Amino acid sequence: MKPIYALPLLALGASSQRYKSPLLNAARRAVTYPYGQVNFTKTCSADLTNFEFPHLIVPIDSQNPDTVRGTSFNATVSPTISSVFNFDIPNSASGLTCTLWFLFPDRDSIFSGDGIVRFSRLAEPATMGTTYNNVPPVQEQLSDVLLSPGRNYNMTSFECPANQKIAFRMDSGGSTVLNYFQDSRDPP
Repeated sequence: MKPIYALPLLALGASSQRYKSPLLNAARRAVTYPYGQVNFTKTCSADLTNFEFPHLIVPIDSQNPDTVRGTSFNATVSPTISSVFNFDIPNSASGLTCTLWFLFPDRDSIFSGDGIVRFSRLAEPATMGTTYNNVPPVQEQLSDVLLSPGRNYNMTSFECPANQKIAFRMDSGGSTVLNYFQDSRDPP
């Protein structure tokens, strides 16, 4: 029996399915859903046996835009603080489909506000010196999501960029405050 972990996790899974045309993904993303109904599940339906956890988490703060906070084990989101996550994609993921999941169990995090968060893919990875003023630009704005504890969110799928570092940013989309320890164990 595989243990179930109760800590939030931002995970990037590489499925054994070969990547499909971006035109199919663009058509699927063109559909507008209300908050909280964009690809959420009670369980993680993707094959996350081959997953990556973030190897760098950098908080950035719009109230202290030049402050270097370095790396963190916790992800933090508030109306002024965002978190940037770097993932190292192994060469073995070449040609596979990567899926960004946010697994949000119903405990072990600080969570308040309206629950809206915004994910985006950045054009370049973050560094230990990343600040609000020098964070890499957004390459692709992903959906806003209304988080609800006890659910898992599939944020996007794309062709795995083998042997590269990629970055995602999580912002509060309103009044959300979220702070959680980024679990690096196998996802549930």
